[in-house]
Amino acid sequence: MKRILIFVISLMLAFSLTACSNGGLASKVKGSGIVTSGKSLPDEGKAVTLSPEKFNAFSYSPVAENGKFTLWYDENNSAVRVTDASGTKVWDSVIDFESLGLKLTNVWKQKVSSMFEINYSHPNDNGRERIVSATLRKLETKVWFEKNDEGIDITYYFPKRKLGFVAEFRLTEGGFTVNIPAESIIENGEYRFVSINMLPFFSAFGAEENGYIMTPYSGGALLDFGKETQGKYMQMPVFSESNITPQESTKLDPQASNQTQAQSSGVSLPIIGMNNTRTGFVVFPDEIGEDTYINISTAYYGIPFNRVSFCYYVRNVSTLSFSGSADTAEGTADILDDDIIPADKKLCYELLGESECDYNGMAQKYREHLIEKGLLDAKKSENADVSVEILMSVPRVDMAGTTLVQTTDFEQALQMVKEMKKSGIENALINLKGWNNNGYGATPTENRVEDAIGGSKGLGALAEYCKEIGYKLILETDYTELNTSFSNLSAKKTAVVDNNGFYITNEGENIYYQRLSVIEGYVNEFIKEFSESGISGINFKGFGSLLYRDYNQKVTYTGDFAKGIKEQISKASKSFSDVAVRGTNFYALSGSDYAYDTEIPYVDSTVYSAYVPLLQLIAGDSVGFISTPINAFFSPTSQSLSQLEYNSIPNFELTSESVYSLQDTHYNTLFSAKFDLWLDSIVQQYELRNGELKEVSNSRLVNHTILAKDVVLLKYENGKELLINKSSKDYTYGETAVKAYRFALVN
Repeated sequence: MKRILIFVISLMLAFSLTACSNGGLASKVKGSGIVTSGKSLPDEGKAVTLSPEKFNAFSYSPVAENGKFTLWYDENNSAVRVTDASGTKVWDSVIDFESLGLKLTNVWKQKVSSMFEINYSHPNDNGRERIVSATLRKLETKVWFEKNDEGIDITYYFPKRKLGFVAEFRLTEGGFTVNIPAESIIENGEYRFVSINMLPFFSAFGAEENGYIMTPYSGGALLDFGKETQGKYMQMPVFSESNITPQESTKLDPQASNQTQAQSSGVSLPIIGMNNTRTGFVVFPDEIGEDTYINISTAYYGIPFNRVSFCYYVRNVSTLSFSGSADTAEGTADILDDDIIPADKKLCYELLGESECDYNGMAQKYREHLIEKGLLDAKKSENADVSVEILMSVPRVDMAGTTLVQTTDFEQALQMVKEMKKSGIENALINLKGWNNNGYGATPTENRVEDAIGGSKGLGALAEYCKEIGYKLILETDYTELNTSFSNLSAKKTAVVDNNGFYITNEGENIYYQRLSVIEGYVNEFIKEFSESGISGINFKGFGSLLYRDYNQKVTYTGDFAKGIKEQISKASKSFSDVAVRGTNFYALSGSDYAYDTEIPYVDSTVYSAYVPLLQLIAGDSVGFISTPINAFFSPTSQSLSQLEYNSIPNFELTSESVYSLQDTHYNTLFSAKFDLWLDSIVQQYELRNGELKEVSNSRLVNHTILAKDVVLLKYENGKELLINKSSKDYTYGETAVKAYRFALVN
């Protein structure tokens, strides 16, 4: 599956259903500044040709070594091998099918013998383009190589397509890197690159081996090797535009929308790994990882090998679908940017031995990389002990127009906080939702306090009291959406457009996504309005879950948007002590203090074998993670235990008044939220973390072990261990016994 924006609209309705800021197809696109055409090649007499039909016996020669690893290269097959210092552990980039005695079709021989697979545009007779895939072997590739002290540079060129690139392999202390510089891309004809799948068969493990694939799905999930998971093939977009894609495709095809959402939801980390308990590896982009997706294939999907890989986009692509008319045939057209994405395609492979060959070791390797690159600020967390989200007001549309439904005013919110303090809670995070003009859901959030719930005076009194008692008070905002149902703003002036010039909107055509420049303006206004108000910070809804490209000449590349979001978070951090985001896309976490909507899976999956808190193992001391409110879950006990396992701050979403009044609004998901009913639970969670669990509450989670179904052992940086039993039966670990639905400190 290509990660694309799918526009399922008819040609006749295309210009009436969606508006365009420039009156038609996008006429101006920011250039990458990289020239891909007219590039010369090395001496053809020194090239090796990879034949689609002839496969040579493998013969590797060493090209570099650093005391820990040796890098080998087979020039006749253009294959890379890495061995450890002892020579007993081997990681191969391709599969030697002949030595293994595998009987494969010629197509599979080409696949398993190729270090790269490319996706490129192929012109059709009707003038439209389509995307096709090919391996190095299939295209009869010309190959040149050049050794250096740290590795090898390999030039690939496909004469029939006039496409090419350079792959740079370098040894590192932990393994190796492979990089395709953007400047090395060659496009000397009518064909153009779309994406490059990097080392798709690297260190593939056989079907008979014991092990698993570690995926970033839902913050961390394992896929065991074996018959239960055989034959699975998944593509997982990293920081995907899933928030946007379903909005477009639901217009005429809700089923396709649901499938897209299911495949891309929850992938907020650019990391993938695999092991067989003796050896393994973990791979991740050198930077944040925009414009990539992950391929996962379990054994028996065409070949009995488990394998994983990263695929990098070379340029942006979208697909326009035509329903047909009297003058136009039904069909699709792939729309490609003229310019390539101006970023290198660099992956870091960390090679693992027995002592670190599990998901904990993989998480640690990625954490070390992020800290070294300055992408993660490892710090002593000073998080709140409990989180309370107070819903104050929401808009409701009825026959008379839009009315404000109030559930909590500032005076009531102040009384709620006073009750918490009176009950012994010394440290809490208070997040206000619907404090603004028109209420929660009227977007973009207006930076004006709603008078009907107490106005600026009421906010000031609450902020002053919170500051006095040491509570953190933040205001939730949403600057990423324009909801025309509650706003008179024009989408023509503020909304994102795709590379066909159409606004990105939802099925009802009332929600549009805001340009980065518009978001910047709202953030500046918020800082000006509230920096002296006494509040401790801001919560940016959407910042950690939305990634888009905008052809308003500002953020043509998703990397531009990620960079822009980081800049807004950094700007807010200079004016406030606490900055939070909703969502856990990693580009938004490095400068944030808190991340709401941390996913904790609960139901048994037919796809994954187990779920693990990978995100918390990587960044648990840098960001305070906050998941679904305890009172919004069907089992508060299970939710509380899961929040312990996922190192998540106990969270509640509450109101002063009954939530009955919300039933006719867009926000009718709360079942039991009246503050008086949940105060005892808040106190219980606070006392738990400051009493029985005080020894582990302020220590970083460093190891997570699954002992049995619904039973896990957590180990913290200070050496303490916590046994959590989420099952319906008692469990004994060594000399420690823990009852069903309980936990116990092991030492």
